[in-house]
Amino acid sequence: MTLEELYGGLNPQDYYIGKVTQIYRGCSIAQVENTGLMCDRSRFNKSFLPNTINYFVLIDSTVGIFLGEVFENKASRKNILDLANFGTENTSDYHEISIDTIAIMSDSGKRFELAGFKTLGITDKVYLATDEIYELFLQSLEFSTTEEEQLPAFATYLNKSKAEVRLKASTLFNRHLMCIGATNSGKSTTALAILDKVVSSKRKALIIDPTGEYRNAFTDEEITKLTLGVDTTVSPGKISMEQWEQIQVRFASVRKRMVAGGSASNTISTIASLGGKAAFIGKIGNDEVGTFYREDLIKNGVNPILLTSEDKMSGCSIVLITPDGERTFATYLGAAADLQPDDIRKEAFTGYDIFHIEGYLVQNHELIEKAIRLAKESGCLVSLDLASYNVVNENHFFLKELAKKYVDIIFANEDESFAYTHLNPEESVAKIAEQCDIAVVKVGKRGSYVQQGSQRYHIGAITTSCTDSTGAGDLYAGGFLHALSDGFDIRRCGEIGTIAAGRVVEIIGTKLSEETWDEIRRICALYRGFMMKYEIKN
Repeated sequence: MTLEELYGGLNPQDYYIGKVTQIYRGCSIAQVENTGLMCDRSRFNKSFLPNTINYFVLIDSTVGIFLGEVFENKASRKNILDLANFGTENTSDYHEISIDTIAIMSDSGKRFELAGFKTLGITDKVYLATDEIYELFLQSLEFSTTEEEQLPAFATYLNKSKAEVRLKASTLFNRHLMCIGATNSGKSTTALAILDKVVSSKRKALIIDPTGEYRNAFTDEEITKLTLGVDTTVSPGKISMEQWEQIQVRFASVRKRMVAGGSASNTISTIASLGGKAAFIGKIGNDEVGTFYREDLIKNGVNPILLTSEDKMSGCSIVLITPDGERTFATYLGAAADLQPDDIRKEAFTGYDIFHIEGYLVQNHELIEKAIRLAKESGCLVSLDLASYNVVNENHFFLKELAKKYVDIIFANEDESFAYTHLNPEESVAKIAEQCDIAVVKVGKRGSYVQQGSQRYHIGAITTSCTDSTGAGDLYAGGFLHALSDGFDIRRCGEIGTIAAGRVVEIIGTKLSEETWDEIRRICALYRGFMMKYEIKN
């Protein structure tokens, strides 16, 4: 597009103000020759505010037509006096304006684009931009080609009261949008202005507001207000059967298998596999996954105390494992999250030494408190796996109160312990041990720290090839708790937990072979024999 076309038939020379005289990496400087235009408040029935910072200009260059923005306007003392005393006729000094270049339009283009590495040239001519040119710039901000209504105007551009900013929602949100500025510069107000138009237009939006800044900005009729950890939980969302089928097609060539799991379930199954008496309390859907889950518990020697949901599918996770053994989860809690306080019965705890819970269900405070209270009344020790640093951050106060009142044993990995105490692992295990009887902090390939009272041990990890780290922490807890129930000291408990964890990382999933379990059971028997021998000698 040519300069003449941009001005829509008007003579560009009527808007000429001067030439570029200096060029820097981030800006340029032009000397104003047409001081009259810079001083006039109107010209050719157009209103101008040229002495105001942020006014738009066009720069005609060999590589295209630049759109610039004035950020500095300065004049000599003589120039100022001439303007004040004689208007525009007798001024002899050219004053300077500093310009940021923000976009460029090529000769063949129809919209402004980012300038990239293109720069202005010395003596390039500078022109005041019209409102129509500004409107074209706003249109250039729209990258979406979809047929979509623009949001209602949520701002006006700087000092141009009639220049309303209207953009498509997809332009704002289909890419990353960052609102930056100094303190009190208006970031929150800007964000609120945009959100207000999104909400008023009945567009879907999720507002995460950690400080509650926007809580009173919208009525209960406009948005649904939820408090994390009180009346809602964070979940990656429900995987429909259609989505599941799409995943199956997408990963048809990828090696995969279905295994029963879940943090607490893995721990309890480990205890049963080592010869302990174990039961699992939970809720499943009336579906294939639920049936598979129940049968797997029974096969592993676990008593399944399972309720059935009629309207929700069983919880499940998709686990993606990278070549280094690390994994990424996409989890749908499903029926598991529907377990309610009234579902818990005291008789479920009769005959057991330890009640073990995982942190993901801590979001339901009432459920956890009732279950723990009934377990304590039945004479059980309470064991808590913190499960995730996100869970710790979202329920920090509740977890500390829980530990203070009820919990005897706490398991955490390095990230979880840091979220809980803001200390390094060795300091963290000591801090946690002040709140409960036994503290365990797992540090991956570096092993684990265990502490009871003033006794602290570092248990080294087993050197092995890591195929899949899924369930390593769960099996560690299972081995530890089984050993504890058998009367071992915390050091031996940590060693047996380490052995179980070291074996599970060698395979895909969390299910060890019977041969591997036999090996672990033999080690436990050796430990037990050693302990009995030691007791007889004493």
